[in-house]
Amino acid sequence: MAAKTIGKGRGPLPRDEVAGRPADLSQKCCALEGFTRLLSFMPGNFAVVLHSEPDCANLVFHDSRVADPSRFFCTNLKENDAIAGRGRGRLAAAVREAAARRRPDMIFVIGGCVASLASDDVDEIARTVDLPRGIRVVAVDGGAFRMYGQGAIVDWFAGEMIGAAPSSRRKKARSTNLVGFAPDGGETMRILGRVGLAVSAWPRLDSPQEAWAGLPNAALNVVSDVGLFSRLVEALETRHRVPSVEIAPPFGVEKAARLYSGIGGFFGLGAEMRAAFREERLRAGRRVSAFRRRHPRRKLAYHVGGRKDFELHTMVRGGLAFVSLFEELGFSVEVLFQGPVEEEHRRRIAALLDHHGVDAPFDCLPDRISLTRTLRCGGHSLVYCSDSLAEEAGAASVPIVPVGRLAPGFAGAEANVSLIEGLMR
Repeated sequence: MAAKTIGKGRGPLPRDEVAGRPADLSQKCCALEGFTRLLSFMPGNFAVVLHSEPDCANLVFHDSRVADPSRFFCTNLKENDAIAGRGRGRLAAAVREAAARRRPDMIFVIGGCVASLASDDVDEIARTVDLPRGIRVVAVDGGAFRMYGQGAIVDWFAGEMIGAAPSSRRKKARSTNLVGFAPDGGETMRILGRVGLAVSAWPRLDSPQEAWAGLPNAALNVVSDVGLFSRLVEALETRHRVPSVEIAPPFGVEKAARLYSGIGGFFGLGAEMRAAFREERLRAGRRVSAFRRRHPRRKLAYHVGGRKDFELHTMVRGGLAFVSLFEELGFSVEVLFQGPVEEEHRRRIAALLDHHGVDAPFDCLPDRISLTRTLRCGGHSLVYCSDSLAEEAGAASVPIVPVGRLAPGFAGAEANVSLIEGLMR
């Protein structure tokens, strides 16, 4: 039977073309690279067909998190194939081969630049392939030589994941989704459970598709960054009738309290929820207050834009989700953006900071070595950055708080104090 396609790969608009959203300043990539990277981390019984040149396929496996390289197939499309119109046949054959060799539940078909130039409609072609019953196909047209920020790719990817989810037959009345939040060792589930609430779905970027499929069952969808998950939010609200609220990731004591209070308030359980986390909040607050007394008037450099890793901590809220955590600890924060230094780019940065409520001075670094000079002259006690910048920070004798090491929730706030204090010794 012909393949059933469940996504047509509608690409996202650049952030600065959508009213009310800041520009996407994350590092750029093509849709084929972005989707392939994300799909390489995701477990599940699926295959991926890249309708592209072989060199494009070779670029995407430079990451130790790749779960199963054998699930990827490539049409090895050459320029002369595109000119002669052989792309359609190559793609159909690759889809059939993927189905026969992997027996997947789903096949993702991703078109590259040469396929777009040849006007190969990957959705239309995939739809005409005879496949065994039950195999679903998601088709993504990568577009010709168009680049996206990795945040825009995540928005697109999450939209495809919810697009593949079935309509919910039964809602869970006292349940919420958590989208764009880091794992916290079970703290959220424990605190919600004290007031009779549950988590319906908590998909991460490396979750199987089944985790995304649970999103329509919830009574509430909580998202850490509406801009990063706009297509998912739109689908949940319009197709599945699940309302969404945006709440900042719970990094730091006050942000953790806001997350739980926000969820409790939606369900009319504000007072009960505040009582449910009172002890954790008091304990974490004491640790933070003690840190502030021991380390007054410290300055921290907060680096943004150093890597393209498709991790939430580098993309949620433009990579700025942890600024308030350091401010809560008493640091004076300076944000350093890796990238262009021209005035137009500075205006876009200012708009991004304003959109996310970050009131901190910033500067632009045109290259990696500029970090050393800035740290030497800036009087910083610490720098929050990728550990790939250890050499540049080390040359300035400034310790690194590595991106990805900070923990969420009240327990995370206490762990973060221990981590940071240890680095400052």
